[in-house]
Amino acid sequence: MSTAYISHTDFMKHEMGRHHPECPERIAAIEDQLIQSRLDAHLKRIDPPLASEADITRVHSEDHLAFVKSKAPSSGYSMIDGDT
Repeated sequence: MSTAYISHTDFMKHEMGRHHPECPERIAAIEDQLIQSRLDAHLKRIDPPLASEADITRVHSEDHLAFVKSKAPSSGYSMIDGDT
């Protein structure tokens, strides 16, 4: 049995500001540790496809998708809730 490791180069573009734990440096540190520990050789790497709106609405309501889209700024950041 394999363990899937889902990653994409676009994940390195997820920058949420200086004090947020989700950052490119965290992704790089995880990758480095997987390589250094040689665990990467035991993982099945999967490059995920871009999700369509139909994919998203299989797990989220149309209202939720509309809400998130309404919060998308033309530049910078937008707070959706206390966590995001």
